[in-house]
Parts: sequence; C-alpha cells; structure tokens
Amino acid sequence: MIDYTTIIAVDNAHVEELKLSAPTWAKLKPDILQNPVLVMRDLSCDHAFILDVLWGKCNFNSKITFIDWDWRPDLPQRERMLTAFVHASRHVKTPWYLKLDTDCLAVAPGPVYRDEWFENDPVIVSSPWSYSKPADAIQRLDDWGDTLFRTPRLDIPVAPGANKVKHKRIISWCMFGQTAWTRRALALAGGDRLPVPSQDTFLFYVAARTGHLVNRVRMKHHGWAHASNRCRLAEASRLVMEDSYVNST
Repeated sequence: MIDYTTIIAVDNAHVEELKLSAPTWAKLKPDILQNPVLVMRDLSCDHAFILDVLWGKCNFNSKITFIDWDWRPDLPQRERMLTAFVHASRHVKTPWYLKLDTDCLAVAPGPVYRDEWFENDPVIVSSPWSYSKPADAIQRLDDWGDTLFRTPRLDIPVAPGANKVKHKRIISWCMFGQTAWTRRALALAGGDRLPVPSQDTFLFYVAARTGHLVNRVRMKHHGWAHASNRCRLAEASRLVMEDSYVNST
C-alpha cells in the first residue's frame, strides 16, 4: 500500500473538463476521495467553481489544498501548466502523487493502483508511449543533460523531415510519481523553467539518463481512459455516469 496525493492542474481553458472528469473519478475510483488532493490553480480559474466541482458535485472528503499558480506569465500557457505538475511536488506531503489530467476519466470500477506496480522502486508508473515532440526534444535534453550527468546521451535518431522522435517513453495523463525523486529532478532544472516544455518528456528523460526505473503500465487496462477532445470527453462522462460506458480498448 502506498500513500499518495492526487495532483490536478487547472486553468480557465480546462476547468470545464474537470467538471466532466472528476465525477467519474469519484464514482469509480472512490479511494481518491479519501486521500489528499492538490490543485495547481491558474489565476484565470475561479476558486469557488473548482470547490463546487470537487466538494459539491463529487463529495471529495479529503483535504483539498490550492496552490495559486502565477509563475512566469510571460511564457506560453501550455508550458506554464505542464510545468506546474513538476513544481507541485514541492507541496506534496506524501511519498507518492497521482497526476491526473482534466481529460482523464475513470471508466471502470477497481483499485486506483496495484501494489506490484511499485515493486523494485520505480520513480514513475505510467502508460507507455512511442514518441516525443518536437523532433529535437531528446537532442535538446541530451545537450542539457551533458552539463549534469556523466552517463551517456540517449542519442535517439530522428528520421529526416520528421516532426517527432520515436522512442519508448511514457505518457502522463494518469501517472504515479515518486515525490522526493521528482523534487530532485526539478532541482536539476534549477527549480524554474524545464529544458523542454513538457512535464512527462522531462521526467522520463531524467529517469532514463540517471538509470531510475520507469514502470510502464497501460492505465487503459485498469479502468482509465483518455479523451482526445472535449466532445468525446463529454460523451464518455455521460455514459459513465449513466452506467452505459463500454470500454473498447
């Protein structure tokens, strides 16, 4: 058994997604309701509305901590919000955190995690993925890592003209992270801007370059789903709440 805090990052563009996804977490993964929740709240997003979603509509019984995320307003919003997930580790008080995107749904009942996922001391538990964007993402991380690590570069080849680099990595729409290790990774980045504007690419890279275990678990096989757009999220949420959802993956 692990102790974990659920991390959510919300801005004005994604708060409506939270309204659709959070009720599915409460319904099918009720263990989340009993554990701490940390909300990285962009100042564009209404505090009372999030509370109404999590407490009023979802009956979250756990303590909800809000961190006002006003970091680097000069940067693109996507980078600001992805970076929030790494900075959140500074505020987590449990050994582990569960990072959930607002377009992640619970679609089948069952445990939030399985104990065997954490055997052999992984630093990340998340679904496998097959590429990173942009195409020079790993090269940029290799150049950054050369200033810190004595281990070899990843040196993953990129096909000519490609817009992405293909390699075995993870995607983090539903991800467990080891809190202390994530803090150390953030410290390597200087505690500010990440070397690439992607939370999961950065954390995966640090784990790979430092030889830490990343456990790839297909979360879609354990009652979770990732909606590719708002319309699909709304429809899937409706079906879950009506007990009509059929997982075809």
